[in-house]
Amino acid sequence: MSLFGKGYNDKAIPVTDKQKRTVDSGVYQGTVKNAFIGKSAGGATSVSLEVKLDSGKTIFETIYVTNREGNNTYEKDGVIGYLPGFLTVNQIVLFATGKDLFELESELEERIVKQYDSKAGKQVDKPAMVIVPLLEQPILVAIKEVRENKTKAGDGNKRITLAEDRVYNTIDKVFHPSTFHTQAELEQDKEATYIDTWKKDNEGKLDDRYKSVESANSATVSKPSSTGLFKNL
Repeated sequence: MSLFGKGYNDKAIPVTDKQKRTVDSGVYQGTVKNAFIGKSAGGATSVSLEVKLDSGKTIFETIYVTNREGNNTYEKDGVIGYLPGFLTVNQIVLFATGKDLFELESELEERIVKQYDSKAGKQVDKPAMVIVPLLEQPILVAIKEVRENKTKAGDGNKRITLAEDRVYNTIDKVFHPSTFHTQAELEQDKEATYIDTWKKDNEGKLDDRYKSVESANSATVSKPSSTGLFKNL
């Protein structure tokens, strides 16, 4: 053996320049490779998505469709609105299958999928209810590249903001994969123009939400806060 070790290995991956793990903010075509139901420690229902983008990268995102009480809505100043996460997932399902989230509940199947296990500190194989009709369906989504502070668990439901940052992708808007309409544009019989507005405002731009630790910790950060899996309207 050489002084410098055992040498090259034909099975080693090729040498490449380091590539970032996120994609730039933009509108992307993709295919749903996995979609399964989860539950937070506080009882909120989530849908975890694995989407293979036509550009070659794969994005993963866990989106909460209910709060801890199982509601798909929130109330603020006397006005009731839908949770952003519920709207995102429901629109993906509607455009991909022609059905809403609740109509697909009878078509869920329990399968073994890789999920993050907090106790193990890594991805492990665990059973979950999979939204089978959504698999291998094409989608068109606006994805943001976001930078924000890392956090750690504090007392109760509070999160402590750290000085370290993290950069990740999140689905910001959903479009019909063939007509490019939003749900609102289709329901209001409007032309598909919002996609261009979104691109003008966001394409290639980093959504920088990072704050100094002192100012960030002056506000309380809480964890996401479920009759059918997806509750009801």
